[in-house]
Amino acid sequence: LSPLIESAEIAKKNNGNDNKSLFPIAKIIATNKDKTTIKRRTPFVIFFELWRENQVKIINTKMKSKIERNNIGIFFCWGVRHGIAENNINIENDIGISIGHRDTDNFILNNDVLRSKKGGIVFRPDTRGKDFGPHRNRVEKNRIIDSGNEAGIAVDVRGNIRDILLRGNQIRETRGAQKRVGIHVGKETKDVTLDGNKIEGFKVPVVREK
Repeated sequence: LSPLIESAEIAKKNNGNDNKSLFPIAKIIATNKDKTTIKRRTPFVIFFELWRENQVKIINTKMKSKIERNNIGIFFCWGVRHGIAENNINIENDIGISIGHRDTDNFILNNDVLRSKKGGIVFRPDTRGKDFGPHRNRVEKNRIIDSGNEAGIAVDVRGNIRDILLRGNQIRETRGAQKRVGIHVGKETKDVTLDGNKIEGFKVPVVREK
């Protein structure tokens, strides 16, 4: 096994509970020079930030990794700012890319998010207050294809979130429209800009709750 796969195994064994034991996966994935394919059922494959007390941050993942069959492919967590997730291939993860608690001013660029079982790109709502959501993030030039079940959502933005840009993404469904939605914008979500996205194959391309 490569060092990256061995580190993924560490995360699997600890099920995300032992933060210190997850240092190796965070440090190796930060560079990932061997462009390893990750196929383990780890809790989260890419940690942009582990728990705050551990002070481990990954700012840039321009690494062209192939991330397959995990709970979450790319996971922004706990106050990540100015991060870049770029040029990765996410295949058959439960959730392709997840971003949430105080993760602001990040870039999700030119990734393939394919056949996610529950959702393609998910913005996690945070009910603790207006400053706890994933604000001011940009999602551009990604390919998000075949997300979720028959009522699946490719890009889900809900909760007290503001200033999100979705630009130039290809969002497609090839399995039939059924009850599927391309982009879902929640009632409490403010200032979500959709610019030049190509959305095909869904029953409803865009839902904006009122």
